[in-house]
Amino acid sequence: MKPAFSSRRQRLGFLLCLLLIVLSPVYFRPSRKLCFEALVFNLGPIDYWYHQTFIEKKSVDILVIGASVIGAAIDPNVLRQQLHSLIGKELNVVSLAGNWAGMDFLAFRLKDFLENRKSKMLIISADDGLEQHPFFGQFVHFSDPDFVRLTRINRFFELYARNIASLPRLLRTKVRSHPLEEVFLARSAQSKMNQPDLAMKQDFAGQPLSPFDRRPPILSPSDLIIDFESGEISPEKISSKDVTPYYEFIIELCKKHGVKLVGVLVPNMDDKNPRPVVESLITPGTKIPIVSVDPKHLFGKLEKADMKKLFSDKVHFNINGSRYFTATIAPAIGKLYESANN
Repeated sequence: MKPAFSSRRQRLGFLLCLLLIVLSPVYFRPSRKLCFEALVFNLGPIDYWYHQTFIEKKSVDILVIGASVIGAAIDPNVLRQQLHSLIGKELNVVSLAGNWAGMDFLAFRLKDFLENRKSKMLIISADDGLEQHPFFGQFVHFSDPDFVRLTRINRFFELYARNIASLPRLLRTKVRSHPLEEVFLARSAQSKMNQPDLAMKQDFAGQPLSPFDRRPPILSPSDLIIDFESGEISPEKISSKDVTPYYEFIIELCKKHGVKLVGVLVPNMDDKNPRPVVESLITPGTKIPIVSVDPKHLFGKLEKADMKKLFSDKVHFNINGSRYFTATIAPAIGKLYESANN
């Protein structure tokens, strides 16, 4: 059997190539824009995220960021209309929600946004994002000081390896002919929508939506806003485990940039009681209001057949459900927005 290398020069060349690959994250440090450009489209409307994060400069009144559950639950256009009726102001509401939960990924997307634009309020899910995002290692470079500060040593090496694996995609993205902003402009020219709609246009059975004319319940802000800081309520908690530092990072970013942070609990189809809250959002001293609708109030007067007109599956609202839920929580969002900006 012939040896793998016929000369010392070949062995050294191979070792040099291997070393260059292993050390590639050290000498190749992609810009934040390039990291965005390299994301895959099944994560969500990444061209819209890119435009809103790096191109658009107008300040935002309410920013929604999270996974598909909250993205399908809160319709920014309906929220904008409802708040205009409630508080008499035309607010700029932007949703940067997408597929897959992962508070690590969301925290650094928020960091990018707040370093380029201002937002007065941030809405996140109060019971989601507990997983580690599969694309986090591609999206954040290991040399980012916040990444180093927040990441545990065992995961640091895992994500360093993902930085290596993402190098071909980053290089290919760097030379491709259709940047995300061009994709966004082309899509915007074909669509009249202000922003992408994550809520699906089908019912629970996968059929096209049928008309839904049931009015959402009328609830006061006090019925919707839970003040855990008072100590009068002891909520069921969800341990945030490995993503606790990223929740804390989001709280830190909001304090640094003067953003009012609000958590929203989105009910599932089968919920009988309010959902538990991620413990990182209700630790003593955080004072983060949580907006929650008791399923008995939200769904109590609906038949099972009506419920299926609101959901595309057991955890995601469809367009009917998004409008129904958004209109229900709007008084609470309006109250919190006014209290933070008066």
